[in-house]
Amino acid sequence: MQLVMNVPFTAIHFATYESCKKLLAMEEDESLAVQLAAGGMAGGVSAALTTPLDVVKTRLQLEGVNSATRYSTTAVVRRCLVHVLLMAHRASSLQAFT
Repeated sequence: MQLVMNVPFTAIHFATYESCKKLLAMEEDESLAVQLAAGGMAGGVSAALTTPLDVVKTRLQLEGVNSATRYSTTAVVRRCLVHVLLMAHRASSLQAFT
């Protein structure tokens, strides 16, 4: 489940970072300020887009081993995500993702 969150985060982060560097750099050599700003923007965008996956992962971890719900390895991403997202939505509307 950790990979389901970290792989998209890393992919979004690097793509956004490179795009931001190109937009912010006025000259061939990028300064430390450009790198810091691009890194901050990329981290913010990545975190905002992958937070729902982190919520799902945390809720699954909180269910624990003794949970009545069991997930097979092939269907874990499909069923698990849908189940936990529906539970989170029912429990607190969209407040669970803030």
